[in-house]
Amino acid sequence: MGLRTQLSGFTVMLLLVLAAALTTVSVVSMQRKGREDVAQYEAIQYDKLKSQLKNLVDVAVGVIDKKHRQMEDSDYLVKYIRENLFSGDTAYFSWSDEELLSSYRTVAKDYLRAELLQQIADLRYDRGMGYYWITNDVSTYPTMIMHAAKPQNNGKVMSEDKYKVEKERGRNIYQYRVRLSRQSADSAFIEYTMNKPGEDRVYTKMSYSYWYQPLGWVISTGIYMDDILDDIAVFEARVERQLRGTVRILLITVILSLLIGAGLAIRFGITITNPIREVQSRLQGLARGAAVEHLEINRKDELGEMGQSLNDLLSGISTYTDFAKAIGKGELDVSFQPLSEDDVLGKAMLEMQGSLQGAKRQEEIQNWMSQGAAQFGELFNHYSEDINDLLDTSLRELVKYMGVNQGAIYLREGGDKDPHMERKAYYAYERQKKAYQRINPGEGLIGQCMLEQETLYITEVPAHYVNINSGLGHANPTCIVITPIMNNGVFYGAVEFASFHALQPHEVTFMEKTCELLAVSLNTVRATHRTSQLLSQSQSLSEELRAQEEELRQNQEELQATHEEMRRKMSELEMVNASLRREKSLLQEETQLLREELMGWKGQESAA
Repeated sequence: MGLRTQLSGFTVMLLLVLAAALTTVSVVSMQRKGREDVAQYEAIQYDKLKSQLKNLVDVAVGVIDKKHRQMEDSDYLVKYIRENLFSGDTAYFSWSDEELLSSYRTVAKDYLRAELLQQIADLRYDRGMGYYWITNDVSTYPTMIMHAAKPQNNGKVMSEDKYKVEKERGRNIYQYRVRLSRQSADSAFIEYTMNKPGEDRVYTKMSYSYWYQPLGWVISTGIYMDDILDDIAVFEARVERQLRGTVRILLITVILSLLIGAGLAIRFGITITNPIREVQSRLQGLARGAAVEHLEINRKDELGEMGQSLNDLLSGISTYTDFAKAIGKGELDVSFQPLSEDDVLGKAMLEMQGSLQGAKRQEEIQNWMSQGAAQFGELFNHYSEDINDLLDTSLRELVKYMGVNQGAIYLREGGDKDPHMERKAYYAYERQKKAYQRINPGEGLIGQCMLEQETLYITEVPAHYVNINSGLGHANPTCIVITPIMNNGVFYGAVEFASFHALQPHEVTFMEKTCELLAVSLNTVRATHRTSQLLSQSQSLSEELRAQEEELRQNQEELQATHEEMRRKMSELEMVNASLRREKSLLQEETQLLREELMGWKGQESAA
């Protein structure tokens, strides 16, 4: 497709787009105007309806106010009592006015109030379809005092769900009337849905209420809006017909304008084809990478400006080449200025430079984090026995590596019975901060970190939270970072840094990773300490066991010696017993011989 055809087609398409846009804008404007007219007509109808409702209620209020003044007029009450209560009874003619009022004022007012309510109930309008109702002014749920169309509701508390038919938010219409009427007499209008008497269909209805404060009454009336809504619909249909007629005329005008514009576009395309083709040939040579001569510009119009732009592009190519060579050599900070704000290629090259700088920055960050991880990993492994040396050295090196101004390490103590945090190491703290500090869960930022077990990053540091001191003065830090010392879900403590400069996200991430390594090292040191304690206890128990064994051996030797002594003494005793037994036997034999000799001697003596 030739340039001339494309230009003509483009011009025609542009005219089509402009025509479509103009038509759309015009149609939208006319539609908006039509909607505004309908809205204005609707507002007028609503204002008329509200004015009518207010006038109707004013009539009832006027009747009530007149009757109320009569009820408060002592002369009228006396006259009413004599003419209506005791008109045929002459016994009360001798009573004074004061006696009648003292005895029958309340009764007379009750009669007058009942007559007033009946009078309001008899008031009708709109061919007998319009009526009034009165409730009290209780703000919770009012009680129906008089309903002209539904007398069965008289004396009923209007709290049922079927009265929640307010159109906007479904509120109780009787409760809402009391509230609005007590707030303002000019805004107590309510739209709600209600079926007409004898019909099942639901209609929209508007009511107006007035709070008659002397009696505590809320007087209301309402009008069904179906006729008004029908009038609005008829007006809206008429506006729509007028709009469609206007649109048809507009479309005919646009089509004729397009035909004329297409003819002019074709002629215009013919006059500019040759200069554009010349520029096209130069661009094709440039696309092939060939050396392209500058154009000779003899025009002062847009085509001349296009040629001049091409010449400027050729002049800028050398600038692009030099910049690309510098980037290729790794000179990422070399300066470069695009040809203009619309220089897409120049902006792309700047974006490339920014991307390379960003990649270099990411590489530097990764190297910084890797070197830090290696450094602190080696440090944690070196101090694997003394936990105090580990914490002091780790904090000092972390503060220096991170470039912050102050730091502290807190460890969780107290076990499960009395969990709390204690500061174990600090760096560059003021004197009062160096004292022993116990922090309970949820107390301050450290206690909050203990509860949440997440990193706290604060740039709005509370006043007097901490001061950074030097020989020249002191000042509040601009950044506080508190990172939990955790590993595998186990919370060991927290590291707190204070700095004059805000920490970057990668620095916070490095701090979290380092705290994980510190948690592992703390666990290792504590495990080593527990192992040492257990080993010491084991050695002590072994020494005690060896001492007990030696004592037992000595006791056993003494017992054996005692046993030998007892056995020797038993042997001696046996020998003594044997000797005694022999002596006893000899003694018995000698005794027996003596007894026999004595017996023989006694026998001889008897014989003599």
